[in-house]
Amino acid sequence: MDKQPGRIVKSAFVTGATGFVGLHLIDSLLNRNVQVRALTRDIARCNQLRDRGVELVCGDLSEPQVFENCLQGIDTVFHTAAIMGPPTLPWELFRSVNADGTRSLMRDAVRAGVARFVHVSTVAVTGGSSDGRPVSEDGKLDPRGRYALSKLEAEQIVKEEGDGRLGWVIARPTWVYGARSPSTVKLFGLIAQRRMVLIGNAANENQPIAVDDLIEALLQCGTCAGVESRTYHLAGPRPIRTSDMCASIARAMGVAAPHIRIPMALARMAAAVCETCLPVSMRKLPIDSQKLEFFRARHTYSLERAAAELAWRPATEFEPGARALAAELAVRSARQ
Repeated sequence: MDKQPGRIVKSAFVTGATGFVGLHLIDSLLNRNVQVRALTRDIARCNQLRDRGVELVCGDLSEPQVFENCLQGIDTVFHTAAIMGPPTLPWELFRSVNADGTRSLMRDAVRAGVARFVHVSTVAVTGGSSDGRPVSEDGKLDPRGRYALSKLEAEQIVKEEGDGRLGWVIARPTWVYGARSPSTVKLFGLIAQRRMVLIGNAANENQPIAVDDLIEALLQCGTCAGVESRTYHLAGPRPIRTSDMCASIARAMGVAAPHIRIPMALARMAAAVCETCLPVSMRKLPIDSQKLEFFRARHTYSLERAAAELAWRPATEFEPGARALAAELAVRSARQ
């Protein structure tokens, strides 16, 4: 693709203001002197953002009236908000937030004359690699579970509502790690406390991405010219076996690598029991089919399109990234 002069983001609307990715993105936008308006369900958790000059909009993606006039004067939307699980939540809830909420936001963006809409999706829509080869953006789509299905529907909505009306870009991150991520803190904590259990042989591959690398890629999605109507896989530099990833974290935390294993068949049975017998209202199940994907799916992705069109490559290898993160978590723990 021929390189074109980049666009300047002057005003941005960010959904998911209190989420892990949303908070990091807002920090970066403010550091670039971008005027930020942000959507949050909990204004009380956003005092620091308000103090830094962020204009807050209180509401939920399932409430279409929230978006009326909130995008006036905005040139770029970064849509990071979504509901993720557990997989037992009703399909209607996943759809109303992830799909219908995206439709409402897209339609208001078109009405408001937004120039660029960056939709943060997920590689889960691909289902991973079936043969170990890196999955490209033009590869198969095989979403598993309600979350992935709703995110694929949201992608389709972005294309339908945006084509010919505004410049959209779809970003599909892999698992994002960082000190403010609840899933990261939980994983590092389980391994540090020697409570991490591996499921199956844990020989599948993941391609985790450091949050700073992801934010840089999202900013490129928002500023690069000539990338409208394109989809990008955003992942770490290289795939790593799940067992090796856990061993890297263990080394960073100064403990032995996890060694207790549960057969995949037994774990599937336990997940089925939890999803069938435990209340739907439980936000976190002890084990479920979505958690099993961490040990089953082969998440390996091609970054060639992002390198060629966004001029972006991830800078953080997982081993040094895990060491830096372990040190940061230790400092945070000492302050508490």
